[in-house]
Amino acid sequence: MEAWQKDIINNNITELVENTECNVLLLSRLEQDQILDRGDVQQINACTTGFEKARCFYDKIVKKDKSFETLVKALEKTRQTGASEILKRNNVARPPAYD
Repeated sequence: MEAWQKDIINNNITELVENTECNVLLLSRLEQDQILDRGDVQQINACTTGFEKARCFYDKIVKKDKSFETLVKALEKTRQTGASEILKRNNVARPPAYD
């Protein structure tokens, strides 16, 4: 993930955590797309609350290469449009400061 994409997530983390459900379908999709591995999924599932799972999830996602677009698609496919819209509205274009 590029720095400007990490910034989008970090700058919207509270809203993303509130709007993301780390359910089996989302985690399986990202594991299938080789964004998350089995260990990542187990660590996310070990968290006790939904908010803790979502925070752990985003902490892992920002460290993964080329994960932003796949994340947005996975959120859309699992009908988590609140979170996907947060990411899409901030992903208009690559900011010039990062060129």
